[in-house]
Formats: sequence, C-alpha cells, structure tokens
Amino acid sequence: MQRFALYHFSGTGNTAWLADRLTEALAARGAEVSSAPIVRDDAPRLPDGPNTLVLCFPVYGLDAPPLVQEWSRRLPAGEGRGAVVVRSPGDPFFEGGTTRTMRRIVEERGWRVRVERMIVMPANVFVRVSDDLAALLLAAARRRIGKLAADIMSDKELLEDTGTFVHYCSRFCNQLLGRYGHRFGWDLSTTAACVRCGLCARECPAHSITMGEKGPLFGDRCAVCLRCIARCPEKAIRSRFYKWFSVEKYDLAALDAAGPEGREPRTWFERRYGTYLREAEFSVP
Repeated sequence: MQRFALYHFSGTGNTAWLADRLTEALAARGAEVSSAPIVRDDAPRLPDGPNTLVLCFPVYGLDAPPLVQEWSRRLPAGEGRGAVVVRSPGDPFFEGGTTRTMRRIVEERGWRVRVERMIVMPANVFVRVSDDLAALLLAAARRRIGKLAADIMSDKELLEDTGTFVHYCSRFCNQLLGRYGHRFGWDLSTTAACVRCGLCARECPAHSITMGEKGPLFGDRCAVCLRCIARCPEKAIRSRFYKWFSVEKYDLAALDAAGPEGREPRTWFERRYGTYLREAEFSVP
C-alpha cells in the first residue's frame, strides 16, 4: 500500500477544499493518506515509514507563502523519498506562479520532487468571479485532482518548470511580502459587531492574534492569509488603512454539488480562463 503525508496551507478555505479532494482521490485508489494543516512554529512531523510528501498551498505574490517556505525549511530529512508540490492560484495567468522556490527548498531537505501541478481555484482577493466560472473551475479542479492522484501513484516524474521572468518577479514580490506583510496585521481592527468569540485567535495559523479583555489583539506575525477576515462569523474584522482590501466568498460545497452543466464564462476577463478549462477537457466559448 502506498502511503502519503499531505500537508496544506489555506487562508480562506480554497486550498483546504483542494487538499480534501486530493486526499479522497488518493484514498479511493487504495492509498493510505495522513492529512494535516501547515501552521507556523509547528515542527513538521511525518508518520513513520516510507511516505511520499504532498504539499498544497495557495500562491502569494507568484510564489508559495513565506509561512509555507519557512515551515518547509524545517522538514525532516527526506533521504531520497518522493515529494509532490501542488499550487492553487486564483487564476492561471503568469503560469500560476513559480515552482522553482519550493522545489529547491524541499530538495535541499533531501526530498525528490517528482510531480508539480497547478490547480486553479476561484479568485477571492480583490476579485470575485461569477458563480458560473467558479463552478467550472471546481469541476476542472476535480478532473485535474483525479489525474494528479493517478500520476502520483504511478510514480511518474512530471515537473512544471516555470519561466525565469515569473521566477524573478516572484522573488521580488515574496521579499516584499516577507519583509512588510506583518504590517497588514498591525492595521487590522474589529468593529462594534465583534462578539469576542475568539475564532480568529484560534484559527490564526501564524499565531499572530490573541484575545484581550476588549477583543482580539492583532500582533506582528501576520502571514496575510486573510483567514481571520474570511471566517469571522460577524464580518467584524477590517483593515483601517487598506479599506480597498476585499476578501470575496463562495459557497464551494453548493457550487461543487451544482456542477458545470450549462455554465459558461460571463465576461471578457473570465473568457481568458478558457485555455486552462479546455486543458481540463471542458468545452467553453
């Protein structure tokens, strides 16, 4: 029986959905899968025995989030075991971000990256695509996840080396995010709608939020994952300075269940996803 240790980082929930579907797809093929989230300061712990490492993460600034890179540098020695890297950008443009950084980090820890894959999820920062396109992307994700699971279990080597331009753009963006991203956390505050439930503090993967007598206190370790804003049940967390910053939400379960039938891109911008969707064997205008 093949065994996989799957770790994922998810701010708003898209990559968690992807990781759950990939876990299901591998298990349906007879694999044994352990799945866990990536959390800052938690030392990576892999189950005993021969495991293939699977890392799933969103794309921040054309690269893996700094928190994911930091966590991956503490991986136990791979000793030549296989690894899979899955990135989930909000669009397929600029090749969906670079793969080189994470491959280098993982291989420096002694793992052999043999499969890389891009699986696009609905954009939810600044931009909200239509429910039609979101449903198409989820259906395409399911097809790509099924193929990915088969490729992983067949021991194929399928690497996606992104271009030099994208790689160097990502390095610049990620350095800015790593150096100044924590300031976004400083700028967060709660409105009068806050009921001091503590969900944001419990859910923060960077351990940057604590609870005070008057409500959440936002610290200096923010990973800009936006989980606190996206998951607040009262929509009570906002940025004081970055008022233009928006986090859009989708009912992923409902869109996934509804399926892609009768759906089509709604605008000229959404039609730019056509090439990616056709690669997943969808017929789109």
